Amino acid sequence: MKDNVKESSESKWNTLNQMFVINHLANQAYNEIYKHKADPWKVYRTKCKMMYQIENPINVYLLFQELYDKLELPEKQIMAKYLSQ
Repeated sequence: MKDNVKESSESKWNTLNQMFVINHLANQAYNEIYKHKADPWKVYRTKCKMMYQIENPINVYLLFQELYDKLELPEKQIMAKYLSQ
């Protein structure tokens, strides 16, 4: 029973930590997108959608690609730079 509680707690911490990283990456993307005069509300809604769909780093990358595709930004390599840090 104690092991299950510990595992559950670690899992929650990992998820929280992952959400923090995702939020940081999403904010970086938001800043880049805002520079290109994209609609901030559209960016915000997409960011919220991403925050609820994150399960692993691959999903993060795919969702950012989807975000850039929707906003038709030429700089699709921006997130690759942030994800590799």
